[in-house]
Amino acid sequence: LIHAIRAMAASRAVSLVVVVAPPDGAPEVKHLLDEHALPERTDYLVVPGGETRQESVRLGLEALPEDVAVVLVHDAARPLVPVDTVDAVAAAVRDGAPAVVPALPLADTVKEVEPAATPG
Repeated sequence: LIHAIRAMAASRAVSLVVVVAPPDGAPEVKHLLDEHALPERTDYLVVPGGETRQESVRLGLEALPEDVAVVLVHDAARPLVPVDTVDAVAAAVRDGAPAVVPALPLADTVKEVEPAATPG
């Protein structure tokens, strides 16, 4: 979670990170955030989530100030998002895209192994 928050906060396009915690886990998540050094130029808000991802996203959106014009929804299970990707998504929305789903090329990993030796 901390890596995902730092990834978002590394972007100059992000001024507020709303962390949607498990429904009964907001105090623990807030405590976790308080224990780690996070960028001071970014504000953080922790809200309890819902029973589904969709409900959690809705609750996170409802927690936003009314003047927020661009919203990025990020899954903390993918904490290593490059800051360039965050910047590109925010820029695309500011340039008029109604929604953006980033996709990054993946490098396949191929490993060659020798067959196991069998006794006998």
